[in-house]
Amino acid sequence: MKGTAISGLPTLDPCALQERGWRGVPEEWRLAVHARQPCAGLHITCVSGRPGVQWAFRSAGAAALNISILLAGHMRTAFDNAPALDADSGSLILMASGEH
Repeated sequence: MKGTAISGLPTLDPCALQERGWRGVPEEWRLAVHARQPCAGLHITCVSGRPGVQWAFRSAGAAALNISILLAGHMRTAFDNAPALDADSGSLILMASGEH
């Protein structure tokens, strides 16, 4: 995948996962993640299920607006050098980055 491992985590571009064959994604997550690209520049990714393994990675890609709606479960996310945000079911997370 594009990028290098930092702090022991692989660096992935979530928008390029389908194009690159999902290398680096645990099998349980590949089965649960459904990705669509209805038009250029718009990527929609849904996780349906509860994979039995944790998956952590550094996300690297173009400037983006990310809207995450967590219907069930728990997730942790953060930008570089920022404290982690822990979210539980019923949470809505808006993240924006203006650069790669």
